[in-house]
Amino acid sequence: MDSPASAPSPIAQLSVGGALLRSRATLRRAQALPEGVWLAHWHNADTAADYVQPEHHTLSFYLEGGRAVRCMEAPAARGEPGAMCLLPAGHDSRWLIEDELQLMHLYLPRLQLAQAAERWFELDPRTAALADRIYFRDAPLEALFTRIAGTDWQVTDADLQLQQLALDVQARLLGAHTVHRPRAGACWSASRPGSPGTAT
Repeated sequence: MDSPASAPSPIAQLSVGGALLRSRATLRRAQALPEGVWLAHWHNADTAADYVQPEHHTLSFYLEGGRAVRCMEAPAARGEPGAMCLLPAGHDSRWLIEDELQLMHLYLPRLQLAQAAERWFELDPRTAALADRIYFRDAPLEALFTRIAGTDWQVTDADLQLQQLALDVQARLLGAHTVHRPRAGACWSASRPGSPGTAT
């Protein structure tokens, strides 16, 4: 079920979610998924937020607005509807929001994504990590987030639909947005046939 925007939310226990709740951001809806994964729909305007070494990964997708949002670590970059930011666990960034913005966040625990990397792609999580990316476009991810945003999170089977979409997002991230640091003599493959999700 959705977490009412006016009620205390478990999202506050997540580093990025807590930072947004402490700013002027409004939590429109939130959905807990298995293994500690969360989806959150935010409205933000005329505020600032600092993300300081979160313990979880965050994928941000801009639904509306974004052109007046600045990441102080990449001041020349500007967001727009459809733009994404990938913030790995341990990431530091400061954000200035000077207009209205609606965005979707997917929060992924370190352990959950590490297990998926090993299970789906035979990646060693000690030597493969999510890329740190401020403002990028990815058509498969955009299609998945559009479906997530368009889903009624209150219907009976919404959690199953959202869980599958979140798994597809994770597969795409692992297949297309990882940085590989192989050890001597190791050779990693970014994807392999039969992996779940939309990783093409």
